[in-house]
Amino acid sequence: MSESNTFELGQSGKKIIKKDGKLFKEFKNIKACTLYFQKRLNKLGFRYIPIHYGFSDGYQILEFIPGVDGEEQAICSNLKIKNIVNFLVDFQQVCLKEFGHILSHNDLNPLNVVFDDYDNINKVIDWDKLGLGHRYDDLVYILWLWTGIAMGLQTDEVIIQKICTALKVYNQYQPIDFDELNATFQRKILSHFQNIDRTNEQAAEVAAWFRESMIWWQKNFETVKNNI
Repeated sequence: MSESNTFELGQSGKKIIKKDGKLFKEFKNIKACTLYFQKRLNKLGFRYIPIHYGFSDGYQILEFIPGVDGEEQAICSNLKIKNIVNFLVDFQQVCLKEFGHILSHNDLNPLNVVFDDYDNINKVIDWDKLGLGHRYDDLVYILWLWTGIAMGLQTDEVIIQKICTALKVYNQYQPIDFDELNATFQRKILSHFQNIDRTNEQAAEVAAWFRESMIWWQKNFETVKNNI
């Protein structure tokens, strides 16, 4: 296989080869149920998920998606936030209709969403963690990773405004259960904290960010709740 345009995938370290309009992504520990759901969503024509063509020599073969990912801009716009929540609503509705259960992407960060030049979502990528989930699992990632919590990029007031923007969009689909949302947010942060790779040279920095994220959320949760 020609290895022109070879690069690493984010922090996962998986090798990616771009060739003939397709991506060859190293196949590592992907569960059978994840592949099943990916293929079902492809067959349903769910427009946000790249086509999964199959496997070759230890690689998944996926549709290549051109565009700009959300992490290429340090601060996500309100329009991007509204669009990613609208995607989540569509995704959950499709899953409930077809599978009778919520599925979660489980890595819905700005790096995994590809936008066009007008901030519309082209595709959501990196579905390797797709599986049965909770209705707020992916919403928590949006509130946490798309608004700048504990990143030092924006004031608390701006972050709260962005969180409220996201929650108001979701609330039109289904009223927010704030006790459940609060518990899910803290559970997800704690899970990430417990699973930090302690051998990584950035582990201490990442752990500190997780702690600061939890502190920020606990301090501002009631303000968020009272503004919805």
